[in-house]
Amino acid sequence: MIVSILAVWKSGAAFVPVDPSYPDERIQFILQDTKAKIVISNKKYMTRFDRYDIMTIALDCSLLNQFMNNNQMAFNSDPNTTKNNLAYVIYTSGTTGQPKG
Repeated sequence: MIVSILAVWKSGAAFVPVDPSYPDERIQFILQDTKAKIVISNKKYMTRFDRYDIMTIALDCSLLNQFMNNNQMAFNSDPNTTKNNLAYVIYTSGTTGQPKG
């Protein structure tokens, strides 16, 4: 997972940790509020995200491992990030019961 976080940062994007044990409503709120494009997780948690219209990537998927072993990955060595770029968003329970990020 650490490598995934570094890859997200390298791409110039931010990451949002989502605990798969969260209630469905909380997961949906976080995904919608952040306008997340991709969920990166382990294969055993993928079904938690089936109900949402979002791309999912399983880190322990054999197809992903095969792709990474057979293809040279291109990357941007200078993503032009500054101290003003968002790195991550953490959601708290909030005093109103609505998650705050």
